[in-house]
Amino acid sequence: MVEAHQKYLSAEPLLHEFYGSHILKFANYEHRKAKLSEMDLAVAGVMRLVEAAVSRIPEGKNPTVLFAWGNGTFHSGYNLTSQHMTLQRRLAQKAREKGYLVLLVDEYLTSTMCPTCVAVGVSTRMAKPSMRVCACLKCQRWIHRDVVGAHNIALVGEQYVRTLGRPAPLQRPL
Repeated sequence: MVEAHQKYLSAEPLLHEFYGSHILKFANYEHRKAKLSEMDLAVAGVMRLVEAAVSRIPEGKNPTVLFAWGNGTFHSGYNLTSQHMTLQRRLAQKAREKGYLVLLVDEYLTSTMCPTCVAVGVSTRMAKPSMRVCACLKCQRWIHRDVVGAHNIALVGEQYVRTLGRPAPLQRPL
């Protein structure tokens, strides 16, 4: 035990020198900068797609562009925001700069209700025969549960633009 402690004490200055070196700090800085640049490219790509879709809308119609996503939180270790949250924040910032609406949707029931049935106002919970795939017993549709959540979040966003509310099948009980 004493020998291991002595080895640590002899290696400690070398470790401090390595982790405190300007070369390592600069490499970490460059890595963070590269990750943020990659995110900026992804956000710019999404904005180009949205602008291309808006440009195809006939003249005279005033389109409402809405970015809607679930209000779930994701954290990495050390109580820092995850890359997912950073990307969401950067995308929301760019969307607001362009004058688009940004909506955080309460994720209640979004991954358990059939989006096909919710769209017509019917409340149908999906069966989960496997961990990732859901099946609607009413309309016989099989769909991945993440796609179910995405469809329902889009339905909530669409309903919000129309009436500032949620579809009845996705509302929380009072």
